[in-house]
Amino acid sequence: MQAFLRNARRIFATAPIQSLRVREAGDDDWVELARSRYLARLSSLDLWANDPGSPAIAALARSRHAQGLRTLLLANNELSEEALAILAQSRSLVNLEVLDLRASMVDTDGLRALASGSCLSSLRVLRLSHNPLDDEGLAALAHARSSPVWSVLTWRKRRSAPMACRRFWRPSCPGWRSWTSPSALTWRLPP
Repeated sequence: MQAFLRNARRIFATAPIQSLRVREAGDDDWVELARSRYLARLSSLDLWANDPGSPAIAALARSRHAQGLRTLLLANNELSEEALAILAQSRSLVNLEVLDLRASMVDTDGLRALASGSCLSSLRVLRLSHNPLDDEGLAALAHARSSPVWSVLTWRKRRSAPMACRRFWRPSCPGWRSWTSPSALTWRLPP
């Protein structure tokens, strides 16, 4: 990450970079990225398996440079309820269309925290597979005030009961199309 930030000017001068994948970054690296004006040039940020703390998530969620992000991939991170609440309340991430939280230890309290904010208002895809989800957490997400009407739900039975999804989404979504998927719990809105 430090090498990218040191050379960002030359990298962006070479090509119109729109996506950045970061591996093995520490919390200090996240804070530096959040402060960088080059973050504003990105539409996609992949922070898979970096295990950020709440201060790192807060730096990103509060960064004025993060407003252009459309895709945020936070899969395979241990995200606390506090970190999810920070994401949900972010005023900088309100343009997100894709939020990937696969295998990020999102549980009932985490879903409640996520459902409490405005971050969901523009989401078109929310990936939650491989998390310890239950009916209560899914219900909180389904009834979130900022949540759009999810029109497609795909589900792979893991630790959670798929009946929760049928009960809360299928009857209320006229555009509901799919029930099975090879790999994920994912909500999608039509294009």
